[in-house]
Amino acid sequence: MILFIAVIAAIMAFCLWVMIHNRKNLFAILCLTPLILGGIIYSYSTYNELIGYPTTELTEKEVRLVGTYVDEPRAIYLWVLEDGVPRAYKLPYTKNDRKRTKGAGRQLRKGKIVMMKRTKGSDSESEYKFYVLPKPKWLNK
Repeated sequence: MILFIAVIAAIMAFCLWVMIHNRKNLFAILCLTPLILGGIIYSYSTYNELIGYPTTELTEKEVRLVGTYVDEPRAIYLWVLEDGVPRAYKLPYTKNDRKRTKGAGRQLRKGKIVMMKRTKGSDSESEYKFYVLPKPKWLNK
């Protein structure tokens, strides 16, 4: 991560150096100014994703829920496995979502496998739903 930030900073510093060196060349200034500003915006948005903060955009895939935390009345945090890779989500707090999330957390503590899937919800409905997978038959042996 530090290497990525260092590379972006080096590229922007080089562009700035070229812009200062060619300050009388209007074409170079017009080309490099948006490049530098775009690099700053891109590096800021990418940095937040790289340091591991939870994302607010739910995935379209079906994922396995591994943990929940409700921070009343601010947010609901979900930890999931998406294709075997752990991900963290931060969702807005609502009372209905709190009840459903706490219910899913209780199922997790009982040892059940809880899955989460995004739905096409309206304003009155949640964007996701939880469901418990049935216990595999081979586990009873």
